[in-house]
Amino acid sequence: MVELIVEGEPNVYQPPIIHSVSNQLVDQLKVEMTVQSAGLEIRYTVNGKTPTMDSALYTRPLTLYNSADIIARCFHNGKAVTSIARRSFKKVVPTPAAAVIDPQPGLRLRIFKGEWDQVPDFDAMKPSQTGVAQSIGLPPGATNEYEGRIFDGYLTAPTTGLYRFSLTSDDGSRMWLDGRMLIDLDGLHGSETKEATAALSAGPHAVRIEYFNKTGGAALNLQMSEVTQPWRTASGLYH
Repeated sequence: MVELIVEGEPNVYQPPIIHSVSNQLVDQLKVEMTVQSAGLEIRYTVNGKTPTMDSALYTRPLTLYNSADIIARCFHNGKAVTSIARRSFKKVVPTPAAAVIDPQPGLRLRIFKGEWDQVPDFDAMKPSQTGVAQSIGLPPGATNEYEGRIFDGYLTAPTTGLYRFSLTSDDGSRMWLDGRMLIDLDGLHGSETKEATAALSAGPHAVRIEYFNKTGGAALNLQMSEVTQPWRTASGLYH
């Protein structure tokens, strides 16, 4: 039997952390790395291979222009002392903007009355009320029980780039962007929020928000921003 006696606390080094605002890029994306233990250096690769002492030494943020599979590891006195950290980044093509003729401010709004546990097929129903909404949300102070709403139209991407969207609802909701479901927050629940990203060309993009509330509290809100910018209420809405 072999007995190992260690004097003092052993050094347990943690792998580096790879930071970025997204795993996708349109034109370029900044990636940073940090150590979790003092006195270590980071070496990395961008081709998915395990770093060695011959790999690139991290000294400043990286700027990616193409897809990359970054693997990083910490070294001390020429030896690898941590497990690897890995993060993949994908270059994506922005969805083209739509061609819209004679746009009008606001989104088309349809309101339905009924009792549901999930977002129903609203297109097969007759709305109890129609109109135009200047924002995606609910009237202040209203409970909106046993009610569903559809917002249809376009939102504007000011510039070409990667955008993030945050949908909040009580009860269920779904967001469609350019004909595909981007966020699924369906079902009975309290106020919840779900996020997603999309690469968009500058200009209008078809948006559809489906929402229902059964009983109790009610909430609906959509926020958006470029991935490097603060959240803002979705704007530039028209039909």
